[in-house]
Amino acid sequence: MTKRFLCLLLLIFMVECAFAQTPLTALDDTERANLEQIIEYVDNRAEYIRRTWNIPGMAVCIVINGRVIYKRSFGVRNINEPEKVNNDTIFQIGSCSKGFTAILSAMLVDKSYFDWTDRVVSLLPGFNFSTQKLSNEITYADLLGQRSGLVAYALHSTLLFAYPKNDIVYALRYVRPAGQTGKTYAYQNVTYLLAGEVIAYRTGASWEANMKVRLLSPLGMRSTTVDYNSYIRSPNRTVGHYYSGGKLMPMSDRLPYNVWPYIFAPAGGINTNINDMSLWLQFLLNGGVVGKKRLVSRHNFNKVFERGVTVSKDTFYALGWRERTHSGRRVFWHAGTTDTEGAYVSFMPGDGIGIVVLMNLNNTPAADALSREIYDVYLRRYPANWNAKNLERAENRGQARASAQAQAKRGAVTQAPLPLSQYIGTYMNDMYGQAVIKYENGELLFSAGPLKTWLTMTHFAENDFGALDMPGWRLKNPMFHFRVDDKGNIQGLFVDQMTDGSNGFFRKVK
Repeated sequence: MTKRFLCLLLLIFMVECAFAQTPLTALDDTERANLEQIIEYVDNRAEYIRRTWNIPGMAVCIVINGRVIYKRSFGVRNINEPEKVNNDTIFQIGSCSKGFTAILSAMLVDKSYFDWTDRVVSLLPGFNFSTQKLSNEITYADLLGQRSGLVAYALHSTLLFAYPKNDIVYALRYVRPAGQTGKTYAYQNVTYLLAGEVIAYRTGASWEANMKVRLLSPLGMRSTTVDYNSYIRSPNRTVGHYYSGGKLMPMSDRLPYNVWPYIFAPAGGINTNINDMSLWLQFLLNGGVVGKKRLVSRHNFNKVFERGVTVSKDTFYALGWRERTHSGRRVFWHAGTTDTEGAYVSFMPGDGIGIVVLMNLNNTPAADALSREIYDVYLRRYPANWNAKNLERAENRGQARASAQAQAKRGAVTQAPLPLSQYIGTYMNDMYGQAVIKYENGELLFSAGPLKTWLTMTHFAENDFGALDMPGWRLKNPMFHFRVDDKGNIQGLFVDQMTDGSNGFFRKVK
């Protein structure tokens, strides 16, 4: 028996004892061999994939039949610092928070605070959508199921400009419909923010308080938090990373839009580590039961994972979860990204296996590839090289983006037709409120809402301007289109990334 083999057996045995599960000796030879194969494969493959995609730090866990059979961390917390990631290191999990909100909602439906089919406007007095038809149709389940009928990524620019929550909820009444409620898929964060407001109003406590008391605490997820201050103050947390000019950079803690995941907390505001996420996987694979206690009824747990709208030919959206097949098995999964961190949670309920990958770089393809390859090994299939496939797709997307940027630059001219001082002013939009353009150090700067995030405007052609990318954000070029009358007076401007079903026009008022 090799030293490597003995180490693998010891690792499995230690994990079994730590989680008080069935001892290793209870496994038959086939099960034991399969676990050994998975552990050896993941050890090598996870580190290879991390390095291939240049991810500074990563953590991985695997749960099989109620047992945590693998849990390990790789790399560093900050590319410029020596501290290693360990199993206690806190990551932001972004939209993987949506699955938590869906389960919390199921628990509240159990308690009759509201029902899946209740109209949202009946749950929030005084709130209405942009049309009576939307107000009559959108249910609570539609908010979680990405089937509201609103234009995709509605009010997404409010993240960049750090709008306060109340302003975002108010602005929703101006978002126009773009599809059929209950039937058309359109991904949103803002509908989860609205679901959080429903939870707060109906229970008398915030989404954050409900999440802590009703779900995180019973699961024993003691290191998991739901606010920005807890994340920033954690002595053992990752630093997110992004690319600037082809170079990997750590994210500053001082950018005003760093707080957006917590403004949209029900959609993306959970901070956690791989230890706590292993508990989450066990809970999911156990059908809503922790220990011997059922936290959510079987009926409403199943409602969360009931197939909803079609995303693509092989992917569907349930409530806070996506569904696809892998080798004929149903897989529920969700990726999560903040501006600079990433997470990926998936599980096969019929086969009793779940996987979590946490990263301090926004990189869903890497986590997706690792997870798919682990499933291949578990199902005793020769693993397909999903990593190579995802790398090829990413390279093709990058080439297409570079080509589009090059083509855009060829159409650019060096000088705006009007003096830059004429673009300065205050602009108004019904949905987004006030925007300001100022001139500073020879450049035009744009901001909206609370006036904290300033975009540097770059001239494109005629009266069209782009904007320099911000850390974690790729901005459209051109993005700003000024309307100028025959006399050379600026009437206002259209902002491409702030349309949301309207025309995105900001009229000049000063």
